[in-house]
Parts: sequence; structure tokens; C-alpha cells
Amino acid sequence: MEEELKPVETQEVKMGFVARILGVFFEPKKVFNFLNSKPSWFFAFLLILLIGVVIAEITLPQNLLLQKEIVSQSPKISSAPEVLDKMTEITTGKRITAAISTPIVAFIWLLILTSVVYFFCNIILGGESSYKKLLSIVTYTFFIPALGSILKIPLIIVKNSADVQTSLE
Repeated sequence: MEEELKPVETQEVKMGFVARILGVFFEPKKVFNFLNSKPSWFFAFLLILLIGVVIAEITLPQNLLLQKEIVSQSPKISSAPEVLDKMTEITTGKRITAAISTPIVAFIWLLILTSVVYFFCNIILGGESSYKKLLSIVTYTFFIPALGSILKIPLIIVKNSADVQTSLE
């Protein structure tokens, strides 16, 4: 007697945007399986950029203090107060330029990192994933260091120093 092979019924998994973000931490396999069937990266990338911009604005005073401290300890750069003040003025004046260039640079780094992952997974290891799927997976993995950055904000403010380390970086 021959058994008839029946196709396995696949259950359509629906995951909203917030569920995917939370799932990266609590159900990563489910999220990455979903991204395998329906790759999406753009809104995740925008949210990560927004988180980065907000964190940069909140921690700007502490970052400037750390920058001044590093420059003042450098033997090659004059640590005269007027030089440090001029450096702070230039840094704060370039915030609009940074706001424009940061998303562009972040996107380029995302593409480079995804290309490296694509090269290793598909060419070296012989996988068969599409670039868009890997782009989605790489983008969603950035929520882990983003959470680390969010958790560092209170530490940075309390210590009044940007020199704070966590294991989520």
C-alpha cells in the first residue's frame, strides 16, 4: 500500500512591528522565521535611527565633557581653555550636519555589514538566502545594542560621564 504524501499545512504567522521588535529579545527564532518569509527592514531601520538621534541629543553634554577630557590629555593638541571652548562651539554648531550625515552613514554601514554577512553565509558557507532577507535580519539585530544604549542613558546622566560600559554593546 502506497501512502499518499500530503503537503504540510503552513500556518500563516502574522507579526506586527512591535511584536517583531519585542520578539527579537523574547522569541528571536519566531521573528527571524517571520523575516525569512516576509523580509522588512525599512521601518526598523528608521526606528533605530530615531533611537540613536534621541540618545545623542540626551547625552550630548556628557559626550562633550568626555571629548574635552580626551583632548586635554592629548599631548599633541593644545589643552588651553580657549581651544577647548572653540572645539565645543564647533561641535555643537555641527549638529545639523550630523543629523543629516548620520542616517546616510548608518545606512552605508548597514549595507556593508549585510554584504559581509551575505558573503559569508551564501558564498563561503553555501547558503541560499536573499540579500533582502539578510538585510532584514541584520537590521533587527541592531535592536539589541539599541536597548543597551537606552539602558545606559540613566547611567550616563547619573555619572555625568559618557564613559559607561555595558555588556549589550
